[in-house]
Amino acid sequence: MPQKITTGVFGSATRDEPVINANADELQRVEDDVSAVQATVGKQAAELQELRVVVMALRQILVEKGASTGAELDDAIEELSRPPPPPPALGNDPYRTAAATPAPEPTVTCIVCNLAVPTSSTVITAKGTVCDSCFDR
Repeated sequence: MPQKITTGVFGSATRDEPVINANADELQRVEDDVSAVQATVGKQAAELQELRVVVMALRQILVEKGASTGAELDDAIEELSRPPPPPPALGNDPYRTAAATPAPEPTVTCIVCNLAVPTSSTVITAKGTVCDSCFDR
């Protein structure tokens, strides 16, 4: 562990002492974290080696029992090792593109000409809804 600085070069405390000591503490925490990561990596390496032995033993048993050939197992492993295909682009999704299509504007029937017209082209009167053309007459 790094030793904390308690006095300056000439025996008196420096104004940087708290910063230096805080950095020393942080360095110690980082070293502890690195040690913990190294221990974890060591355990994982041992587990990986054990798994390799198990897989090799299973492969040997499958080949000896005639359940499969070494070439078949190699082909299966190679096929399973390939990365999956990328997901389709959002533009090719029929549900997303269908939602992007604007909904048709609702229509109403004009009480004068009896034509179905978009609601944005109408005026509401005391007698009912009238299209803009009939209202302008």
